[in-house]
Amino acid sequence: MAQELLDVRLGPGDDIFELGGTSIMAIQLAHRLSRHASVKVNALEVMQAATPRAIAAAVEAAVAAAAGRESSGADARRARRSAKPSAERWLAGLPVPQWRFWYLEMMNPGTDDTRCPFEFRLNGPLDVAALAAALRTVVGRHEALRTRLVRVGARDVRADVVAARHVPDLLTVGAPCEERVAEWKVREFLARPFDLEADIPIRALVVPVGADEHILAISVHHTAFDGWSAGLLCRDLSDAYRAHAAGRAAPYRAPLRFADTWLDQDLGETERDRADLAAWGRRLVGVPDLPLVAEGELAPLGPVREVWIDVPDALRAAAERAAAPHGGTLQATLLAAWARALRRFTAADDFAVGIPVAGRTTPAAQDVIGCFASAVAVRFTGGHDTDPAADIAAAAEQLGQALRFQFTPMERLLREDAPRDRSRNPFCQAGFVVQNNVPPALEFDGVACAERRHQRTASSFEVTLELWCGTGLEVRLWYRGDVISAAGAQELAALWRAELETLAAAHAVAAR
Repeated sequence: MAQELLDVRLGPGDDIFELGGTSIMAIQLAHRLSRHASVKVNALEVMQAATPRAIAAAVEAAVAAAAGRESSGADARRARRSAKPSAERWLAGLPVPQWRFWYLEMMNPGTDDTRCPFEFRLNGPLDVAALAAALRTVVGRHEALRTRLVRVGARDVRADVVAARHVPDLLTVGAPCEERVAEWKVREFLARPFDLEADIPIRALVVPVGADEHILAISVHHTAFDGWSAGLLCRDLSDAYRAHAAGRAAPYRAPLRFADTWLDQDLGETERDRADLAAWGRRLVGVPDLPLVAEGELAPLGPVREVWIDVPDALRAAAERAAAPHGGTLQATLLAAWARALRRFTAADDFAVGIPVAGRTTPAAQDVIGCFASAVAVRFTGGHDTDPAADIAAAAEQLGQALRFQFTPMERLLREDAPRDRSRNPFCQAGFVVQNNVPPALEFDGVACAERRHQRTASSFEVTLELWCGTGLEVRLWYRGDVISAAGAQELAALWRAELETLAAAHAVAAR
């Protein structure tokens, strides 16, 4: 299974993560193993085992433990059927990740931070009617994409699901125009807010810009979508387009219900799982805010600017080697360097960093479009003279725990904590984002489809390091211009690069 996901030949003792494995791959492999062996395997166990031989041993141990519990299986199944959803995973009748973006939209109507924009350049003979039909097909399959959210009273939200057969046309076809005008139309389209009570949370625009040349823009509200969903949307849209363009019915796929899938994940957790999660989450209680801002209140969201950071291939390879002795991947070294840079930049020795996680803990959730993702906050302590190896080990441990606990009940922790500055993101003001989801790629027969990456325009995090760990390493630091100056952002970017070099050099010296 790992060999198939990595597309490389593996031996029993080969470390999957030294050969390019990522946390997303660990989640996917854990889901496949869970389905194949009919036992619960989590991504942290896969990352800790690392080699095919050790992973197989861990699965065999889980199977044996499950067999030992078989005599009480009927009682467990009865208990599960009568179990109630955890209050921490639902708010106002919605799954918490969905509720958070609904709430953000209510507090800041029209904010860019609640929309997921996509733009593709299409070269080739596009069948616009087939594209419109394909969109209706995909939205008909994924319930989250046809769900309106209606406020009920002061505290509740009702999810109104539009029947698949009643999904309206979602594709707007613009008049042919020159490139400059088309780009203006696309920007205006992607900036248009959603009315969550009246609108289906997805819309698309196609604008012809030449002979067999089009720009396709797709906007999805975050209440129905996350980074993992992007790959699913493009996969299903590509399949449906090819069928409709060929005059065939789109392949039947059973409807997928976001709320039901979330509930199954919730009910699949044991009381011990929930107790462990609560204990881990309490590590955040009392964490100070990062001293990034001067006195005075901030707006909830601010203008975003960016700085790109060059990382040579040799430095990337050295950083990856530095993580290996600590049971971590390249991400551990990158995160450790970020924590060290933030320490030097702010002089803080206790703070938290927000790390987005997929939030998909069952095999069934892999195929469902919806907002499962959350940001898990991890706490770092230690002064400026902390040993580099200790920082990498701490980062590896925090990343592993973030994979194990894909949901942190921030709202519950806020009730346990002292009052916090309401104008700032609670617990963590800095983010660490690794973009390792399946990239959104359209495949239309006879049409070349190229995605255009969009710059962020708003953020609730005040500063974030964003990385793409493909064949190379792309890194950008994006920051709120009302919090950090352009010179300060350049300084922080340089600090991160310098700390990455320090960590890599310290490992090289220790390995001699």
